[in-house]
Amino acid sequence: MDATQMHDVIVVGAGPAGAAAAHRLAVQGRDVLLLDKAAFPRDKTCGDAISYRAMKIVEEMGALDGVRKVAQEIRSVRFVAPDGREVASALPRHPEYTGVLVIPRLQLDTLLKDHAVTAGAQLVENAHVDAIQPLAEGVQVSAGENMFRARLVILAVGANSALLRRQDILKEQPQTMLAARGYARGLQSDPHEIIFSYDRMALPAYGWIFPLPEGRANVGAGFFRIGPNKDQMPATARESLDIYMQNPAVQAAFTTGITLDEVKSFPLRVDFLRAPKFAPRTLIAGEAAGLVNPLTGEGIDYALESGRMAADGALAMLAANDFGAARLDEYARSLNRAFARFFRYHAVFRDTLFTYPWLLNRLMALGAHDRQFMDHLLNSALGILDPAKILAPRFLARLAFHP
Repeated sequence: MDATQMHDVIVVGAGPAGAAAAHRLAVQGRDVLLLDKAAFPRDKTCGDAISYRAMKIVEEMGALDGVRKVAQEIRSVRFVAPDGREVASALPRHPEYTGVLVIPRLQLDTLLKDHAVTAGAQLVENAHVDAIQPLAEGVQVSAGENMFRARLVILAVGANSALLRRQDILKEQPQTMLAARGYARGLQSDPHEIIFSYDRMALPAYGWIFPLPEGRANVGAGFFRIGPNKDQMPATARESLDIYMQNPAVQAAFTTGITLDEVKSFPLRVDFLRAPKFAPRTLIAGEAAGLVNPLTGEGIDYALESGRMAADGALAMLAANDFGAARLDEYARSLNRAFARFFRYHAVFRDTLFTYPWLLNRLMALGAHDRQFMDHLLNSALGILDPAKILAPRFLARLAFHP
């Protein structure tokens, strides 16, 4: 590839955020270069669930049919409260989809990347980007001995903050959720039901079982080292997962007990409200901008949406030939308009309702008896409903006085 060629946009990172951005730019006829440090297919540690919001973007990219062929559809959720009470609920109805999907990132990322490339993006694998340098009319991206040039860069590097630190973009330690996951076989619980467990662990934390095709499941656990229980937290994410695997309910969900393969630990950046969202000639999308839900740990939907928004911001800048501070700030403001309210409220929920066992027990008890409240709770978690509705006086009164 000609190192002197000036591309319109270089997207660094070919995960959901980067693929969504590259696809959008390519469809609009822009010259977009997509760089990834690995060669596909490559795995990413994740819970593997994609929400209704994520499915919408995947469908618009033309990838949903391919995803459905290898994903497991989920139609219900089961919560295990700190006191051991189980509360099961169908997912709220959606006008377009019959359920959310679970698909390993090994497959999802490859499908999304393929659609970006088919749309016209140029992919360069094994490109370990180590520096971004300003030029008179753009930026130069260095990946080892390889140099690439563009008028604008979109950074979609996930939780890997090394490049952001080298560029002096990320100046403080971001808040993270620590999590670990593995894959198990022999699932005998409902293959269309996901399980969230809050028992036998210091909160805020949870364990999960996300079914996959052919009796497999993504099994994981994560925690936030914050709040009044922070000194009771496990030393590592792997220890948190080991504790969760000893839960009798988890053991019972599998035909011959549970053993995990491909166990990996990972941090999840949940610092969106404070995270940098741009730098000179640079837009930041997905988890690199802290876009992981601080309550649920979900990030794929926000990655896809912010990737599209970064592409739209880039298109506007390219059309106006204006890459100045006002244009960059407008992108940051668009992210805040889309996500800040959800993140503020969900952080409050995490630090209150999901930190104190007695409160979470009451929350689950209320959800078991009040379908409207449970729908509101799930739709808020799915990013469909304004989370402020959970704090409506009628629900707070029910939470306070529910037996």
